[in-house]
Amino acid sequence: MLNFFKYHILKAKLQILSEAEVCMPIQIFSLSRKLAEFHPNDKVQELYDEFILNDNAFVRRAMITTIRFIGEDFAKKNAESVRSRLNDNDGWVAYDAIWVLSEHDLINVQDEKIIKTFASRYEGMTLDQLSEISPQESEEYRDKMAAEVVCKIESA
Repeated sequence: MLNFFKYHILKAKLQILSEAEVCMPIQIFSLSRKLAEFHPNDKVQELYDEFILNDNAFVRRAMITTIRFIGEDFAKKNAESVRSRLNDNDGWVAYDAIWVLSEHDLINVQDEKIIKTFASRYEGMTLDQLSEISPQESEEYRDKMAAEVVCKIESA
């Protein structure tokens, strides 16, 4: 019975977030953490499938961040869905997708090509040099994350 209520509360929060025009990152992370804590309940996959293509980027970020928090088999199972978000029209969603694929060692050859394209503005920079950059826009954050991932791939 408790899981029934948790599921409906989480779904309601995702529906409310899908209407939001402004959202603080802590709200996304908090909701993602609650979804991760609800795992391994099968309803987490159901919510993910229902909301990953939501029109609102905040919701898509919450779904990708949930994958990052859960990891392991859940991340592997949803890797293709995460990959599809590399080309999301929102820079923050793509940023999160890069983070998930990197953190869970799920980057394939095609992902690497996409990530290198994003990283091109920072080509040749080291991790130390990248750490000194303070991006202003979501696309700059995405590109910096991509460059950091490329540095790690090339040093491996």
